[in-house]
Amino acid sequence: MPIVNLSSVTFTAAEAKKVDDAIADQKAVINPKSTNLSNEEKTLYGSINEQNKLVVQKIISYADSSPDVLPAHIDKAELIRDYESRNLLEKWEDSLKLLLNNVQNSKILLDYDVFQASLSIYRNVRYKAGEDVTGMNAIYDDLRQFFPGGRPTSETPAPPPVVPQ
Repeated sequence: MPIVNLSSVTFTAAEAKKVDDAIADQKAVINPKSTNLSNEEKTLYGSINEQNKLVVQKIISYADSSPDVLPAHIDKAELIRDYESRNLLEKWEDSLKLLLNNVQNSKILLDYDVFQASLSIYRNVRYKAGEDVTGMNAIYDDLRQFFPGGRPTSETPAPPPVVPQ
């Protein structure tokens, strides 16, 4: 079966540096302002759902138009700063999720391509080792450790194994 090249993505050194620098710049800004939460803390504190976002917006609106609704222990300026920052983080989170999805999809296709090419190379080495081509037996012996079950008996190629990330 011929190899299907599902994706042909390449990055120049300049492009890779640009992305690496952008990620480093973002980390430099966000990391000092972020907190590492355990899974239990994430469950405890949760996040605002869509309905509760509306509640917060309505409360802030009332706090602006009727300051007497604020209890003495609530710092309105801090509330507004927190609200604006959480909105920025949500906007960035949405953008980064979309970007991460694009990165993952491209990586999946490239993973498939390189693994299929590797399988083709392995089959070629196995064939050449069987034909006693010089040097191929050592390469085949080294590579076959990754295929302990041998090759599939059917003509249908086995799906690629899941590669842990």
